[in-house]
Amino acid sequence: MTVIYVLVLFFILVFPHELGHFIAARTSGVKVNEFSLGMGPAIYKKEGGETLYSIRLLPIGGFCAMEGEDEESKDKRAFCNASLGSKFKILVAGAFVNILIAMILFSAVAVTGIPTMKVDGTIKDTPAASKNILKGDEILAVNGKKLDNFNEFREAVARVKKGEQLNIKLRRDGNIIEKKVPVQIKGSSKIIGVVPGIKKSAANIVYGPKMTWDMTKIIFKTLGGLFTGSIKASDLSGPVGIIKAVGTASGNGLISFFSIAAFISLNIGIFNLLPFPALDGGRIVFVLLEKLKIRVPQKLETGLNVAGFGLLMLLLIFVTYHDIHRIIGS
Repeated sequence: MTVIYVLVLFFILVFPHELGHFIAARTSGVKVNEFSLGMGPAIYKKEGGETLYSIRLLPIGGFCAMEGEDEESKDKRAFCNASLGSKFKILVAGAFVNILIAMILFSAVAVTGIPTMKVDGTIKDTPAASKNILKGDEILAVNGKKLDNFNEFREAVARVKKGEQLNIKLRRDGNIIEKKVPVQIKGSSKIIGVVPGIKKSAANIVYGPKMTWDMTKIIFKTLGGLFTGSIKASDLSGPVGIIKAVGTASGNGLISFFSIAAFISLNIGIFNLLPFPALDGGRIVFVLLEKLKIRVPQKLETGLNVAGFGLLMLLLIFVTYHDIHRIIGS
């Protein structure tokens, strides 16, 4: 079943991303040479007008290859000859679709129920259970900071460093109590073991954008942690770790699966907008430089993108190695 869920996830996250680029290119009059799902050797090809549509062996990405995207072209409909506005629209479209999908999925998940600050229970053999946090307790604050929702509690847990504890303020039977609770750290996962109560309502649909924003803040804090050293690159997850997480989530039902799908979609959208060569964000930087009348030679831009892609592949190998190491170790 995990394989099926992974393929479904691939379809609902990668296909719309590339479709966003494709539609933006076509509506901008830019010629698309190939639209592909997957990477590696092609297992299916079909010509459709001026575009080759293909499905490739490895479900780890896809691409929308435009005329003049990585080289100079005399074709008037080439990407390199498009207006700056069209270039920007095309480059941002994929990430926009991913973020939109994340918002839709978060909204759908919220309708089925959003976590409240009331504790519904604790997971056996976790810090929350050992510190006697009880069902019915209401979480008020962590480390002196008042919390408004359970996502803020998750953020507080995510910020904890090895050896630190959380000072959790609770309301129990009308009385205010405090608990010093350690956090279990397993790879990139930080576990405290609190199970929140769930509030179900159709009106929860409005929480989709808020959940998207809250998760976006967590993603940027993680990125910031990589630069400050509070988070190691080896703590990140690649395709293997994602497959394991999807397998675990799918075992907990569709709601859990769509929650992680939303989070992964948001990650893909934000990651692609980072100003790094080979990513959409890196290409957007070149468009902005062009807007400022700073024209980067096409060969230099292509070289930087190739180098950036190589570094991303090395990062992929690095995180995959640590994913496998964690799985074997556990």
